[in-house]
This record gives sequence, structure tokens and C-alpha cells, in this order.
Amino acid sequence: MTLAVVGYVVMLSLRQEPVAAGTPSPMSRLPSLPEPDRLPRRASFAPASAGGQHTFPAEMRPLAILVRDLPAARRETAGVAVYDEIGAHVAWLPLRDATESDGALRVETSAPTNCELRVVVADAYATARNGYWCKLELPANLPLDAVPELRAGVQDVLVHTSSTERTVAGALRLRRLGDATWIPRTAFVSRSDRDQPGVLTLRLGPGSYEVLPWTEGTSAPVAITVPGPSSIDATFAK
Repeated sequence: MTLAVVGYVVMLSLRQEPVAAGTPSPMSRLPSLPEPDRLPRRASFAPASAGGQHTFPAEMRPLAILVRDLPAARRETAGVAVYDEIGAHVAWLPLRDATESDGALRVETSAPTNCELRVVVADAYATARNGYWCKLELPANLPLDAVPELRAGVQDVLVHTSSTERTVAGALRLRRLGDATWIPRTAFVSRSDRDQPGVLTLRLGPGSYEVLPWTEGTSAPVAITVPGPSSIDATFAK
């Protein structure tokens, strides 16, 4: 029955005449748009919040640096590293190429103007960022004729542990007081061996340090000051 009804409806629809075309509607004219104004050009790498004193590329200024007290044995590999206020590398200046000036080593480079700088003396470029011997923070308004000086009196310190603590001498930690950015990447020159049980050699720049085992709760830190004694007896018991 359903099929018959559907067939009848289809037959009626096929017999209907097509609908006649109506009167076409006129198309309205699209409004014309004005030519766009060009935005002022600005380099894509300049942040919108950048102050007026910053330019790219940065304006450069000459910078001379003096390094005093560095032992002659360290001069061949050591150098001066310069970083800008965001920690970007500016220059690495090997001290073997430095000139003598008033009893100091003098190096020269170019650095960004109106920018705070960090200058460090380190054993090698690869460890200079946080494994330095000494550092100096320079203000953004440093006079052009200023010649900053760094004291790099590097010293080797032998740490002798007691006979009962020689087992911990190969697993000591070291920190520099008042300098959270420093890491002892080049400080441990040698650790204990069979010939010198319980002896640790540290190579340190000027400053105050603490050395202690990694164990917690049962040890007291041993203080080291540079310049200071070249050999100390370390007892970590509280």
C-alpha cells in the first residue's frame, strides 16, 4: 500500500509544469573602500615595550679592562668574558694576547652603550659564564674613559681531611658565599687518589667559600678564604 502511494505522488510530481522564471532583481552597487593607510615601519624584532634608549643594532662603545694579580701560570688559557644585561655574550678576550699596563694585563673590546655589563675572569671560555674566578658588574652609565679593574689572585688550596673522614673527601660540595650565580665548574683540580688519600686540591679566585660533604645533618662546613692559607685541615664533625 505504501509503495502505491509513493508511486502515485511521484507520478503527479512528474506531470507538473516547471515554475516560470520571475523578474530578475537588480544588483546593488558595492560601496568603494578607501585605500588603506600604511602603518609606520618597525622592525619585527623590536619589542613594543622597548625603551627609547635601546636601538638595534646596539650602539657600541670602546671598553678597556685591567686584570691584576693573575698568576703567570694561569695566563696562557685564561681570559676575560663580557656579557650584557640579559646575559648575552659580548666578547671573549684571551689574556695571553693582553698588553702590560701599569703592572696589570690590559685588554680592549667594544661593548653596547646604555647597557649594564658583567665582566668576569675565567680559566676558559666554555666555563666563564658561571665558573669564573672573579666578576665585576658595570653600570649602564659607565663613563667612556673608565677602565674597570678586576683582581684575579687565583690560588690553589689543599684541603686535608682527617683520617676518619677520608672516605668523604671524594664527594665534597663547594659554594661561594654571597655569589649565587657561581658554580665550581673548574674549582676541583684533583680529588683523592691512592697516593694522597683524603687530600683535595681546589683552585679558587678571591672570595669566601664553604666546603662540606653531601651528607646532611652530621657535618659542619669548613671555611676557606682566598687569599689565605694554601693548605687547611678539614674536620666536618659538628
